[in-house]
Amino acid sequence: MIQNGRDVTFEGKGAAENNFLRALYIRRSHYIQLSTTFLEKVNLDLTDFKTFVNEYVSWVNTELSTQDFNAEFIKTEKAKANLLAKNSMLHYSYMHGTFMGVDSPLKQYLNSVDPKDENSPEVIRISDSIQKEMDKMKLSEEESTEMSNNALESFTFNNQRMFESFSLGYADLMDFKIQAAALLKFSKYYYALDVEKQNDFLNLIPLEEFKRNVIIDTISNTVIKEALLWRFTAQLIKSAPTKAKDHYDIFIKNNTNPLYSEKIEKIYTAATKLDKGKLSPKFVNYENAAGGTTSLDDLSGSYVYIDVWATWCGPCKKEIPSLKVLEKEYHGKNIKFVSLSVDTEKAHDAWKKMVKDMELSGIQLIADKAFKSDFVSAYLINSIPRFLLIDPEGNIVDENAPRPSSEDIRPLFDKLLQ
Repeated sequence: MIQNGRDVTFEGKGAAENNFLRALYIRRSHYIQLSTTFLEKVNLDLTDFKTFVNEYVSWVNTELSTQDFNAEFIKTEKAKANLLAKNSMLHYSYMHGTFMGVDSPLKQYLNSVDPKDENSPEVIRISDSIQKEMDKMKLSEEESTEMSNNALESFTFNNQRMFESFSLGYADLMDFKIQAAALLKFSKYYYALDVEKQNDFLNLIPLEEFKRNVIIDTISNTVIKEALLWRFTAQLIKSAPTKAKDHYDIFIKNNTNPLYSEKIEKIYTAATKLDKGKLSPKFVNYENAAGGTTSLDDLSGSYVYIDVWATWCGPCKKEIPSLKVLEKEYHGKNIKFVSLSVDTEKAHDAWKKMVKDMELSGIQLIADKAFKSDFVSAYLINSIPRFLLIDPEGNIVDENAPRPSSEDIRPLFDKLLQ
């Protein structure tokens, strides 16, 4: 391999294939659904977008025909290119007129808004008005359905060759199919419940649980089934450690791969350490926005409600107004409010600026290694916002506490602080 700056050229055995794959990787990056190029192209009319997609397939076919590649290699790469094309058309079917790229009117407007005003009624009103204009470009439901059906035609969950060749198109189409099947199961279950039980259902059973069940019920290929089962079980245990044993048992029943079993065993063991009443993991000398440092032990003697968030997290910022109100209501009570940012070192200044601009109160901290921080990792946090509640002795009350906007948070606080 010869490297000149960012340019890489392969030599020797397999050089032709590796150089092709290198060029393919660069070209393919423009067809990833959230890439800048794709977000711009997705708002072309259908004919022009098809031209954009067909250019990729034509390039792949031309490159493969001009080299003396192995027949199986050619067959695999052609199949991957066709799947990526189908996946691009699938995303076009529901993204056209919805995502407008970095220069969209909505994006430009939101970038001009003071962060502390993002949730104000006026900003929401103007945003909704801009979005309505953008929505006029969207395809009709009939057009979108026809295109998605065409894209998914002849798709199979059990194509091990595409799965093991890391086909981006195949992976995306599979995720879409799993999501669609899970949402169908989810909806049937949800609407069969009494209205008063529906909110509890949303809090107790995440969509990932239905996805996991789709994988078990639908995929017959053992290699694919067990790889996906491991992935979703890991997510489920990390997002809801209190239900870890249920997820672990289902995994063990349906998995035969010892490597996946070993990985899940480690995650499950870590989750059992987060049971109610067990000693909480600790953070030590985390930087605070006041210019000093704070450790969890500094807060002993009080309940501690921790908001794990980041400046880039939209759902996190939506909780801030409710968190401010909650903190005011319980000011003077035996509870400390901590906001722990998992922003990276590069976003350190953005964190300090947002704390100041949005007038965030409570104890504002930033983790030392973002999501890889010992404290964050010990709590198995892989998505945010996440709220933690710790008692005055440093023991876990709830490793996945209700959000500030939840109806359950005040009754919980009142019971503990009475």
